[in-house]
Amino acid sequence: MNIFTKFQELSERYSTGRNIILLFIPWLIVGLTLLLYVIPEIRSCSNGLEIFDLRSNGYSAEEAKVLLESLGEEGRNVYLYKYVPLDMAFILIYLPLWSLILAFLFKKGFKPESRIHYFVVIPLFLALFDFLENTGVAIMLSIFPSFSSSLAGLAGILTVIKNYLATFFYVLVLIGIIGWIIKRVRVHKANNRISTSHKGG
Repeated sequence: MNIFTKFQELSERYSTGRNIILLFIPWLIVGLTLLLYVIPEIRSCSNGLEIFDLRSNGYSAEEAKVLLESLGEEGRNVYLYKYVPLDMAFILIYLPLWSLILAFLFKKGFKPESRIHYFVVIPLFLALFDFLENTGVAIMLSIFPSFSSSLAGLAGILTVIKNYLATFFYVLVLIGIIGWIIKRVRVHKANNRISTSHKGG
C-alpha cells in the first residue's frame, strides 16, 4: 500500500460531519486572521503591492525584488514572522480538512468503485507545493538584501502550481456537491415510484 492509497483510506474513514466541523473552526479562525489583519498589515508596508501568495499568475524575479524592497524592514519582518508561520499552520489545518470534505462529498455522491475517489489526495499535493512556496518566500525574506533570481523564479512557479491545484480542488468540491444532489434526486424519485406502486397495488 503506497502513501497515497493510505491517505485516501484515512480520509474516507474519518470523513464525518463532526470531524469536518472540528477542523473548520480553527481553519476559519486562522484564515480570517490572515485575511483581516496580517495581509492588510503587509500591504500597508508594500505600498499596496500584492503579497507573493496571492499572485495567481506567479511573479518574475524582478517583480519579487520590487516587492521585497517595497516592504521595507518592517514589512519583511511582518511577512516572515507573522504571515509565514500562520500560513504554515493554515496548511496543516486545510490539508486534513479539505481531504475530508472531498471524501465526504464523494461518498455521498458517487459509488465506492468510482475513480473520482482517487482525487481525495489533491489537497496533499496542494499542501506540499504551498509548503515549498512558503519555504522559498521565507528564505527570500530572511536573506534580503541578498537576492537569488533563481530562488525567486522557482517560488513564482510554485505559486502558480499551488493556485492551479487550489482551483482544481474547488472544482472537485463543486463536482462532489452536484453528484450528491443528483444522487439524492434519483433516490427520491425511486422512493416515489415504489410508494406509488404500493398504493396502486
